[in-house]
Amino acid sequence: MKKSLLWLLNMAAALSVFTFSTGASAQIGSLSSDLVFTPVTPCRIMDTRNAGSISGILVAGTTRTFNGNSSVSNYTNQGGLLATCGLPFVTDVAAIVLNFTVVTPAAAGYITVFPGDAAQPLAATVNFTVGSVVGNNATLKISQADANGQFKIYSTTNTHVVADVVGYYVKPVATALACTQVYGVTVSVPANGEISAGTLTCTAGYTPVSLLISSSGGVVMLDSYIDLNTGSFFMRNLTGGALNATGKMNCCRIPGR
Repeated sequence: MKKSLLWLLNMAAALSVFTFSTGASAQIGSLSSDLVFTPVTPCRIMDTRNAGSISGILVAGTTRTFNGNSSVSNYTNQGGLLATCGLPFVTDVAAIVLNFTVVTPAAAGYITVFPGDAAQPLAATVNFTVGSVVGNNATLKISQADANGQFKIYSTTNTHVVADVVGYYVKPVATALACTQVYGVTVSVPANGEISAGTLTCTAGYTPVSLLISSSGGVVMLDSYIDLNTGSFFMRNLTGGALNATGKMNCCRIPGR
C-alpha cells in the first residue's frame, strides 16, 4: 500500500509541474521597473524643420505634443520619416530612448521633454546657447493613456528640435514554459524485484523537474534523485511476473528573449 501511495504521489507531482498559464497577455514582474530593452537603428521620428501637421518651430514658452509610438506607423506628421523606425506600435511599449538635438535657438535656454500624460517637471533635457546646435540623450517614459505613446516638449525660446529614436523598453511579458521529455532504455523488471532505470540527462540549458515511469502496470518508482542536469531512479515490480518499463524525465527551461 505504501509503494502504491508513493507511485500516486509521484504521478501527481509530475502532473502539477505541467500546470501553467500560457496566456500571451500574462505579464510578469513590475510593469514600471522590470522593463526589457530593444535597440533599433537610429531613426528620425520628429524634425520641426520639415513639413508636417504638428511640425514648425517651437515657440518660446509653449508646449507641443508629439507621437513617440505612432499608431499610424510613421512620423511624417511631425517632420519624421515615412517608416515605423523599428518600433512595434503596441501598448506594451513603456519608454523610448531618443537623441534630441536643438537647432539654432533664438536665445539661450533649455527644452524639457516629458510624458504626454504627466505634468511638466522642473528639469532640462537639453541646455543651449543662442544659435547653437547641441544634443542630449534621454530615456523617456511615454504616455500609457493613448495609442500613440505621446510625449511633450516645452521650450523657453523659439527653436527647432530634432529627435532620433535608438531603442525602446517594453513591459515584461510572461512567456510559456518550454518543456521536453528524455527517455531511458526499456528494461525488464523482474517479478517482485527492483532494478535501476539508469541515469537520464537533460538537453543543455534544460533543468530536470520530474521523473516518470512508462509501464503496462504494476511497476512503481522506488527511489529517485535529481541534480542540476540529470536524474536517476529505481523501479519495483509489485506483480508476480516480469514487466517491461521505461524511465522518462521531464526537462524544462524558461525561454530567453
